[in-house]
Amino acid sequence: MKLRHYIFVFLVSQVLNYSNLLGQTYGDFAYIVTNNEVKLTSYEGFSGTISIPSQINGVPVTTLGAQLFRFSSASNIIIPVSIKNIEDLAFQNCTNLNTISIPSNVTNIGNNAFQECKKLKEISLPAGITKVSWAMFQYCNELEIVNLPSGVTRIYGFAFDNCPKLKNINIPNGVTRMDMSAFNGCSDLETIEIPFSLNVLEDNVFSNCPKLKYVYFQGNAPTRGSNIFFSSAPIIYYEAGATGWLSNFAGRPVLQKGTFRLFVNSDNIKGTVSSNPQGEFFNSGSQVSLTANPKNGFIFINWSGDFNSSSQSINIVVNTNVVVTANYTQDIQDNDGDGLSNYAEYATYNTNPNLKDSNSDGVEDGQAVLMGYDPKINFSNLVSYPPAGLYTTNQIYNLGMGNLVLQKNTNGTFTLDYDIEQSSDLLTWLPYQALSLPLSGLPTNKAFLRIKMKSPQSSSNAPVTSSPNPPSATPF
Repeated sequence: MKLRHYIFVFLVSQVLNYSNLLGQTYGDFAYIVTNNEVKLTSYEGFSGTISIPSQINGVPVTTLGAQLFRFSSASNIIIPVSIKNIEDLAFQNCTNLNTISIPSNVTNIGNNAFQECKKLKEISLPAGITKVSWAMFQYCNELEIVNLPSGVTRIYGFAFDNCPKLKNINIPNGVTRMDMSAFNGCSDLETIEIPFSLNVLEDNVFSNCPKLKYVYFQGNAPTRGSNIFFSSAPIIYYEAGATGWLSNFAGRPVLQKGTFRLFVNSDNIKGTVSSNPQGEFFNSGSQVSLTANPKNGFIFINWSGDFNSSSQSINIVVNTNVVVTANYTQDIQDNDGDGLSNYAEYATYNTNPNLKDSNSDGVEDGQAVLMGYDPKINFSNLVSYPPAGLYTTNQIYNLGMGNLVLQKNTNGTFTLDYDIEQSSDLLTWLPYQALSLPLSGLPTNKAFLRIKMKSPQSSSNAPVTSSPNPPSATPF
């Protein structure tokens, strides 16, 4: 009888163990029991707020299993203090999750745990956490505030990859390593302080962080991978007494803390800036004088950026990093009153903005432009040569023909109407004679007519005006 009793107890025990391994349900949860602890393995509910049980049938719930709430639509998940372990992908793609509190007993959070929680804005990791796991917060689009405990020693790859609203993060002393692309794509990240405990920065840690201005290292120069600051442009600062620092680190300028940068922007096409003393980096408290120097055709407007002034010369005390911009615009004044702006004279025509007639040919610069000419063309030969006031045959021949009108009459014939004008200076033209030339004997069905000015070389008569363009053909 005793033997059969023992066999029965053994079989019951085995059935219970098998049932625990296979899994049981509690409300919307499935779970298993191991070593008198409950691990939740799946969730089938659709509630907006999920309260995780702290125990099931008197057994404490200690583990949130892998992918437990993956793709859940819940906006709030309440985790009991009994939880110690959160496995991989537990909250991955909970796109509505905006608030969550991790209890103090949790000592492990797995890879990709909060990946693509796109509405999560703030989170604090408990004191027992020693690592920020692989891609833990990757693609958390709204994440702004992360509080890391002092016990963290490593930030794994892609931990905060593409968290575009993360502006600042406190890296605790004790972190010895940041892995590849840990902060890649944190496009709002502006400053970051690296503790003296850090030894290694892997590839692309701070790549694609366009707003990153300053990185402060408390300790010695770490071992680094490649493309640490790809598409990022910070200034690197280190503490006095730290070793291993050269003039640049991963392609970025390196300065001892207490040294600041004065960065001056200027469109060199429009103007330059002179500095006294010259340089870009200055010790704290240095005074620097800046003067804006507009180029010909431009005028100075103001300084903008971290220092605003309309004075052309300014003095700046450098006690922080400063960025200023000298702004210029086109000079639209007309110093000589010839109808051309100073900018047009300097930049477009290369003439003297203080002289109406830059080349003293008798024609003002603005008048030449109105006639369609470059004001640097010398008109003096046309106006005064030959001395008798007559014009050479070639000069007259190269003038325009003027207005010509071909008019069809009601009887099918045509009349060529043209005006002859006269001038004494080639600038002002007055009517001289209006003529009409009847055209007869043309074919009645179809004909082409062209007006061809006779070449001076082929005629001994007085020269006639001619067009520099080829003879025109007019259908009718």
